[in-house]
Amino acid sequence: FVTSALNFESASKVNESTFDLAYEKTLEDLGVVFGYYDSSFNGLTQDDPNRILVFSYSSMNELYECPFKYFVDHILHMGEFESFYGAKLGTLTHKAFEHIDKLDFESAWNIAVSETDMNEFTKKELIFLNANKSRIKDAYENIQNRIYKSGFAKTSKSEYRKTYTLKDNQLKVNGSIDSFVINENDQIVILDYKTGSFDKGNQEKYDAGLKLQLLMYSYMLSLDEKYKDKNVVGIYYCPILPTTLNKDATEYQKDMKFEGLTFEKVIPNAEEFIVSPNINKKVKTLPENLLLVKEKLEQAEEMVRESKFTISPAMKVDACKYCSYKDLCFKTRAFKDRPKMKEEELEEAKKKEYEDEE
Repeated sequence: FVTSALNFESASKVNESTFDLAYEKTLEDLGVVFGYYDSSFNGLTQDDPNRILVFSYSSMNELYECPFKYFVDHILHMGEFESFYGAKLGTLTHKAFEHIDKLDFESAWNIAVSETDMNEFTKKELIFLNANKSRIKDAYENIQNRIYKSGFAKTSKSEYRKTYTLKDNQLKVNGSIDSFVINENDQIVILDYKTGSFDKGNQEKYDAGLKLQLLMYSYMLSLDEKYKDKNVVGIYYCPILPTTLNKDATEYQKDMKFEGLTFEKVIPNAEEFIVSPNINKKVKTLPENLLLVKEKLEQAEEMVRESKFTISPAMKVDACKYCSYKDLCFKTRAFKDRPKMKEEELEEAKKKEYEDEE
């Protein structure tokens, strides 16, 4: 840039006035316009069509939350794994819950602790862990009694990890199901344990490719020769810890109920521990949503193959709220709606945004 500017006039003749002219002309030649910034990302050249793409629930959800975020995480690999308390607690708890169909809580917990490097926890985190242990035990025994000891489950499977190949070996889907149980009528209930907050989703989000975790697990089982002829009758998130610890017994029991989708009412006393034990008529049937998962996987493949990594966060889930890459795209609330706004409306929206931040 500087070389171009200096070439406009010989170096011996450059003064403040001539350099200003050179500066302006060089900017003009480069197509730079002051007072305007466009942070849009216009994509890359197309992906290698022979490259095998593998999607998990989390990577596909990230793509539909914001294609640019997926690009930064999965193409540029700029994301860094941070070992925070919630993640360590989740890993330890899931190790214990792997034994929920066979062992009492204390036995399962001791195995989980023996398989975990407890030095990764700080002294402060160990205090929180000990405070949470009784709550984790309550959740463990509640799920164990409601599902595994109620006579409903004939067989069960924990930590079901699989990878399935689709479309001539060019597209794969993988995942890990925390647990699923099968009753004597070959009906399946899928369970996913949550130590933190979660969004169970709704049909509007599913249609946008978002919050498809349990439906993707159902889709995976439909691809498995061993389980494809069995019917999934319910898919549920199981809270392990309440959102806050300061709750009375009634609030606590309500907070710990399963949340998800019921496709057939077959679980005994479901209304006692499932938020929505009845079939939700606002949600498509399971076969329709399994087809939706397949379509969303294929659309995701197309987006990646064609490098469609636009900065277009999904507003249905406020994808920018906790995004680590805000400084890369500089997207503001006003900018999200820019294509729909006139210039004066955009300026007014930006002004309001700055006032809100102050």
